[in-house]
Amino acid sequence: MLLDYFIRFLRVGIARKHIPQNVVLCDLGCGPEAYLLNLLKKNLKRGIGIDKKAKEEKIGNLEIINFNIQKRVPLPDQSVDYLTMLAALEHFIYPREVLRECWRVLKNGGYLIITIPAPISDLFLNFMAYKLKIIDKTEVSDHKYYFSLLQLKNILIQEGFEMIKAKKFEFGFNIFILARKTNTI
Repeated sequence: MLLDYFIRFLRVGIARKHIPQNVVLCDLGCGPEAYLLNLLKKNLKRGIGIDKKAKEEKIGNLEIINFNIQKRVPLPDQSVDYLTMLAALEHFIYPREVLRECWRVLKNGGYLIITIPAPISDLFLNFMAYKLKIIDKTEVSDHKYYFSLLQLKNILIQEGFEMIKAKKFEFGFNIFILARKTNTI
C-alpha cells in the first residue's frame, strides 16, 4: 500500500545517513525487494539481505538469503560491519536471541541500526490497518513485541552494545537506535 512505502522511505532515510561507503552491510528482515540494499549497492563493499519473504539470489555485490530468522542468523562470526533491522525486530518470536546473534555476526566495533514501532503506535497501526485500510494489515498483525526506548536500550546494553544514538521519530510513533558492538558482553 502507498502509505507503507512512504513510511519505509522515511525509515530508510533516517538509517542510510549513518551507513558509510565501502562496508559490509547485512539487512535483517530486508523484505522481498531488499529496498535498502538495492538503494545503497553502489556504495557497499558487500550487501547481505535476509528475509523469509525474499527470493534467494546473488547479483553483483548483493546476496539475498531466504531464511526465517528465529534464534539464529545464517552468517559467520564477525562477518559484517553494519547490521540493520528496519521495522523488523517486532516481528521476531525471539528478539533477544536475534539481538545476541547481531552481536555475534558484527565485527568488533561494528554498528547496529534499528527502527521499531514504539508501544504507543500499536493502537494507531491497528486503526490504520483494520479501520482505514491504508496500511498492510498482515504486517501489523505479525507484530509480536513492542519495546519502549528505555527497554530496548537496556536490552542492547545487556547484550554487549554501546548506545551511540537513541531517539523517537515520526511524532514518537517509532524508535531509532544506533549502537556499536563492544568487544565483550
